[in-house]
Amino acid sequence: MADRLTQLQDAVDNLLDLMIDSINYNQDKHPHAPITGQPVLEAPAPPGAAPKTNGDADAKKEAGDADAPKPETPEAFEAMQREMAKKIVLQEQQAEIITNSLPGLGSSEAKQMRRLAELKIELEDVQRERDEAEKGREFVLSMLTEALVGIKRVP
Repeated sequence: MADRLTQLQDAVDNLLDLMIDSINYNQDKHPHAPITGQPVLEAPAPPGAAPKTNGDADAKKEAGDADAPKPETPEAFEAMQREMAKKIVLQEQQAEIITNSLPGLGSSEAKQMRRLAELKIELEDVQRERDEAEKGREFVLSMLTEALVGIKRVP
């Protein structure tokens, strides 16, 4: 398990990735809005359709336009924006939870030092238990070795 600072960094990285993805989506897929006083252009021809003009430059221009992302319908665009907004909010909340679990202004240096002392005592207790278990293992191993040697000697 990663420490809290690493978790926080990962959460912030994920949040930034989501924000970049949403900006790119908004830029690429936004529906075109009508401009007052301007004529509405017809939808671009589907890729592979015959060009309307005989000029090479126009054909290349239309082929380049086919590579551009097509805007989504306003309903689909709005639904996707809502979904991305939910993901961003959830990721921000996760980062906030991790941030709140960090020691900060509400935790004085003396309090943190007391906690470290408690953890040190706890670690020493666990180390003593481990040492006792190791001695017990060595004792059992020596007894088992003696028993096996004794069995070998029996004619």
